[in-house]
Amino acid sequence: MKTTLFTLVLSFSLLMISCKKETKAITNDTIETLKNNEGNHCFLYIMENTYEVEGKKITDKDYISINLKIENSNVNGSYKVTSKEGIVSDGDFSGSIEKNIITGIQTYKSNGKVLKDEMVFKMDSIQISILGGEKKLIDGVNMFVDKSKSDYMMQLPRVECK
Repeated sequence: MKTTLFTLVLSFSLLMISCKKETKAITNDTIETLKNNEGNHCFLYIMENTYEVEGKKITDKDYISINLKIENSNVNGSYKVTSKEGIVSDGDFSGSIEKNIITGIQTYKSNGKVLKDEMVFKMDSIQISILGGEKKLIDGVNMFVDKSKSDYMMQLPRVECK
């Protein structure tokens, strides 16, 4: 339950933070690759949070990165959230793609425990969107309770894979 609450609070918090997007132009080669979805796909969301402490202006940056490799209908990759305090979540992703919807399981460590979350992404030529909604622990995996009542909450711009 703590993991579900943490995931919901983190998702909501990230939506409320102003962001600065740093992206590179999408080329015709990228669009051709998207037609069959084969290959590597990378996305990065940079949140820039500026606030004042004792009259001093402070700017922090938090990052969410998704790096995927698609072969046929199989998808593997990583999902990482980093804040000024360090890595919040760094996990591996494994799933499948149908048209532009990617569904799978993220496996990551938190507080010494291995956790698993169902993840759903919608990918297009300029970004990937993350499905957010209520989750429930089922057989050791935080699964969406009802995807039809969930919304795509975050959009991560496409960046060049390195």
